[in-house]
Parts: sequence; C-alpha cells; structure tokens
Amino acid sequence: MGPILLATFLAIDPTLARSYLAELHAACEPARAFWRHDLCGPVVLADPTNRAYITSDSEGTLPANIGLANTALDWNGSKWTMILWPLPTDRNQRLALMLHESFHRIQDSLGLPMSNPDNPHLDTLDGRYYLQLEYRALSAALQSEGVAQRQAAADAVAFRRQRRALFPNAAAAERTLEMNEGLAEYTGVALSGAPRRLALLDLETGASKPSFVRSFAYATGPAYGLLLDAYNKDWRTTLKSTDDLSDLLHLEIPSNPSVDPYNGNTLRAQEVDRDQFRQRRIASLRKLLVDGPVLVLPLQQMSMEFNPNNLVPVDGLGTVYPTITIRDLWGSIQVTENALLSQDFKKLTVSASGGWKLDLKPGWKIIEGKRQGDQTIASSPQ
Repeated sequence: MGPILLATFLAIDPTLARSYLAELHAACEPARAFWRHDLCGPVVLADPTNRAYITSDSEGTLPANIGLANTALDWNGSKWTMILWPLPTDRNQRLALMLHESFHRIQDSLGLPMSNPDNPHLDTLDGRYYLQLEYRALSAALQSEGVAQRQAAADAVAFRRQRRALFPNAAAAERTLEMNEGLAEYTGVALSGAPRRLALLDLETGASKPSFVRSFAYATGPAYGLLLDAYNKDWRTTLKSTDDLSDLLHLEIPSNPSVDPYNGNTLRAQEVDRDQFRQRRIASLRKLLVDGPVLVLPLQQMSMEFNPNNLVPVDGLGTVYPTITIRDLWGSIQVTENALLSQDFKKLTVSASGGWKLDLKPGWKIIEGKRQGDQTIASSPQ
C-alpha cells in the first residue's frame, strides 16, 4: 500500500471518531465503582500521519512539541487521554484500548504512578523460559474452573517465583511495570465486555512478541487481575503500588510445578536456539553502537515514542531500540536503524554512519566527540 493510500486510510473521520468517544463515555459511566474513580475524562484522538486531532467538541492540528502515542498527557492545563487513530474495528478491543489509556489518566490519583522500567533479564534464556511457562499456566487457568483452575494459577505463581529466584533483583522492576501497564490493560480488558477472550488473546500475542522487556505486563496484568476477581472481588480496594499481583492470589504454591502440561521441554529447546542468535546480535550491536564511530546525544528533558515489543538489552550499557523518536531541548531525532539508550536515560547513541534523521533547534550544532570519528552535539553562542 502506497503512502497516499495509507494516509487516506488513517485519516480521521470526525463522525466515526466522535461515535467512538460516545462509546467510551457510555462504557466508563457505569464503571465508576471499578477503581472508585471516574474513568471518564477528556480524550483526544490523534492521527500520526498528519497530527490532526479530534475531541468531543473540537478538532485541529496538534503542536509539533507534543509526542504522539497511546498515553496520558498534560495539555492546555488539563490531564488528557491520547489515543492514536485508527482504533480497532472490533468493538471489545476498541473499548479495551480506550479504557486502558483512560486508566493512565487517573492512575496517579490512585497512588499508582506511571513508570516503565526495562526488564533486561526477560531477554535472557531463563528469563524468557520461565515467563512463557507463566503465560501458559495463566492461559490454562483462565480456560478451566475449580481445582484445575487453582492448580494452573498456582503453577503460574510458582513459575514466577522460580524466575525471580534466578534474578533476585528483578522483582521490583517487574512489579513496577505490571502495576502500570499491567493494571491499565487489566482495566481495559475487564470492562471491555469480553474479558476472558481478550485476556487469552493478550497472552497469545504476548508470547509471540520478539522481546518481553517492556511488554510482558500487557499479558500478565489482565490474567492475574481476572483471577483475582474470581478469588477476591475486593482486591482493588486496598491495592498499593508495592503489591505484587501474583502474591495477592493467596494460593497454595507447589514447590516444583511440572513443565510437562505446558510443553516446557520443547519450549526450552526453542529458547536455547533463540539465545544463541541473541548473543550474536548483541555482538553486532556492540560493534555498531559501542566500538563506533557513533553520534552521542545528551538527554535532559526527553520524551520518546517507540515500539515496546522489540527492544534488545545490552548488559551494563542500556537498551537498544530498533526504532525510536526522541525530543529534547536540542530538537528531535527519528531513528530507523538502532539506537542505544543508556541505563540512566541520560544519553542516546546512534551509528555515525546513519540510520537516523536529526533536526536540531537553532543554536545547536554537531561537533567532534571524545574519540576520533565520534560526534556529539553542543549549543553554540548566539
């Protein structure tokens, strides 16, 4: 499909867009008791091809300094929900998306602040292996009842605990992402009108993603949330940001869950092959983005747009984003061929040979870097 046809396909239809906003309002009105907070609020639908936007009572073009993403944002003195056009054609999936993003608008008021830490251990052999076993056990639990459901749910928790025993410092980062994106996705799925179908779909599509480091919670959050609804309908009323959804299930945990019901042996062999490929890829990325020559961009007040499903952690250095757009004080960069974001989020490194488009604001220029062939940027006197 050519770019003209794509732009035509994505163009916002004001009538359809406002019907979706009305659909969201009708769904969130009776859901006030869900989080004991109003999910309804200002929503802007944005077209990423031309920055056009539609709200319930206005339309126009978004300023260039506003990042486009499915998210919550401060705009014109208010907290808004932003959702990118087009929305899913499936009504239940559409409601789940809109309610997911509506949760992000209110989560600070719930004492559940937004945070998106990387989980680099989930790109390792054992991290991926036990996470996928957890996915499979959660799927089995959602598709069963009674004793069978309880056993599968307990298996899921046990697989999580086995993973965290191998990576003892990972629990906090996993919990933080799950209490952000996991709870948001659970909110959308639970109120979508088809909760079990969409939770199972999240687990299925989640397992197929090339990277879990920023995406795993979209699958685990709905599954654990729906199981908690089945065992303890009041769990949301006392929820804290330091809680772990798996611990809240209060199930008897088997010490050694069997991997056989989840085809674990075949999964292990597949992950061994995948890990060998990962090691070769990391070596190639190190050669490109560490050994240089590189362009290094300092980060101070950045906003970013990226795909959370394909990230590559590089031990001790940060995370490689195959594609990313970053805005900061100096302007913006659109990367199409790999960028290394440091662990402290203070610098972005790209290959000096290209794969990116840099738009510097007046007063900034490219200068020589610390090593021969390297570059960086600096502000110049006006």
